[in-house]
Amino acid sequence: MTAMNLVVQEKVGATYLLTDTAVYNSADGSIHSFWPKVTGVAIGEDGYAAVATSGGMFFNHIQPHIAEMKAPTLREFIDAFPAAFRAGERASRSEGGKGPMAAVVAVCNRRTGKAAGYGIANGTVLWGGRYRPYTMMQMSRHLTDFNPDHYPHLVHTEFCDPGCWNPERDGVALMEAQRADPFDFGIGIGGQAILTRVDQSGITHKVIRAWGDWPFQPIDLIRGDKPGLLGHVRAKLLMRNQPPRMIEIGGTVVEAA
Repeated sequence: MTAMNLVVQEKVGATYLLTDTAVYNSADGSIHSFWPKVTGVAIGEDGYAAVATSGGMFFNHIQPHIAEMKAPTLREFIDAFPAAFRAGERASRSEGGKGPMAAVVAVCNRRTGKAAGYGIANGTVLWGGRYRPYTMMQMSRHLTDFNPDHYPHLVHTEFCDPGCWNPERDGVALMEAQRADPFDFGIGIGGQAILTRVDQSGITHKVIRAWGDWPFQPIDLIRGDKPGLLGHVRAKLLMRNQPPRMIEIGGTVVEAA
């Protein structure tokens, strides 16, 4: 399980991703490690994209296939992405990956400032049966599930309106709602909540929340949120910006601060 939230705010010319950093051992639900789940892509002089994956597909599965793309424009990148996604799925399967896999792509045109978001999956589960598998579809938002009975205010939030939802200010509430709704084995949202912003100036990452989770242990929603002194120190140390991982497709990459 991973948090993979995408929100497009056209009024401010930005697309946002909200992701966590916990990677799990699917056999017992313990945390295997922590790492950022978003990959940045600089596409020549045309724009920027940030890619997040979910399910059994990880950064290392799809990275080489993105790097090999011959796509000097955003449009060509979006058109070529399904082939990279399929290749990433094959790489995951070869390592024992199972079940639903999906990716979201946050983009912004460097020249026009137009922001957009896209999603793709290997089945219909993650998109509620609305789209064909392996098809890149444009979307204004995609949110990881949370229990609406416990967070009714989020259900009615206009995430795409910057006047109603500020990603940095309000993103923590969304991630906390998703963390409070764990999947099997207690697997859920863990590690850090990272906000990625893609606009015409580039890609930035910021940690907006860190939990006192520990590697090689399952998430404990009681001790994880009230972790004691050592856990508080650990969470404090984790409240740092994650360095952006950038892939260059034609042109010179300048990593955003």
